[in-house]
Order: sequence, then structure tokens, then C-alpha cells
Amino acid sequence: MNASNKAKGVKYAFSGHESFPCKSLWLKKGYDFVVSGNNFNRPEAVIGLGVGKNMVASIRFRLKAFGITESDEITWIGDYLFDEISGKDKYLEDIATLWLLHFNLVFSEEATLYKMFFCGVQRERSSFEREQVLTYVKLKMAEAGKTTLYNENTVKKDKILGTVLMISNDCWNHYS
Repeated sequence: MNASNKAKGVKYAFSGHESFPCKSLWLKKGYDFVVSGNNFNRPEAVIGLGVGKNMVASIRFRLKAFGITESDEITWIGDYLFDEISGKDKYLEDIATLWLLHFNLVFSEEATLYKMFFCGVQRERSSFEREQVLTYVKLKMAEAGKTTLYNENTVKKDKILGTVLMISNDCWNHYS
């Protein structure tokens, strides 16, 4: 089966984070906001979350990308982690929680770059530069016939990509 056939039905998303990296307490803050019956589309969301309009959009995106919400409703994983009474790791202190969230991020259809990076680029190389990752993503989008969905400027703005590149290359060099 060729890449374009595999790609049919796949959702590609490279934006939504509004160029903000995910802050450490955003998932808990966003979870509490939704559980309280608030709505991200209301002007009061800026006040309720205590952040600017673009950060409201970014928090909403991160909740969805990490699997904490679906259609602005809390998922079972959101309750499992963040529920005020029975939440297992409300403040993301357990490394296993971070791995779980990482898995959700990579395999959700909300953050294409992460899946391409962790399931594609790292499979082919042990060390790489930002430009190599951008070229890889652009090539995969062309193979899937989705070049109109790829915007290099949007992908370049993803601050997490720089951090991931640094950590991945440092870890590989340290353990190899």
C-alpha cells in the first residue's frame, strides 16, 4: 500500500498551540475550568483561566491533544488524573503520567508533528537537526498528497520541536 493510500482518512494538524509551549499547570487548570462548566468560546474564559485570548486557545488545544478532553468534554483519562478527590496525579509529579500524556500526544490526531517525529524521524536517524525534521515532515505530507496542509512557518513556530530535538540528541549521545 503506498503512502497516499495509507494517509486517506488521516487528520493532519500542525497548529492550535498558538506558538505557546504547554505550561506545567495548564492541563490541571484547563481540566478545572471545564469541570466547573465553563466554555472556552466565552469572553469570560480569559478571566476564568487568568491568561490571554491566545493562551486560552492554546490550553484548549493542549487538553484535546493530550486526551484530557474530547469535544470540550472531560475524558476518563482527564478524570483519572485530575479529579479533585480521586485524581491520581493532579500536578503531574509522576514520571509515568508524563509518559502516558506523551503517548496520548504522539498518537492523537491533534498534533501531527509529534507522531511524525517520534514514529518516523527517530526510526530513521539517531541524530538530526531541525531542518532535517522539517524536510522529513514536508516529504511525508507530499507523499500523502497533503502539501496544502503543510505550512513550514507554523511547524517552525512549534517551540516543543526545538526542545524535543535537544533532548533526543542529548539522550542519544549520552546513552550511545
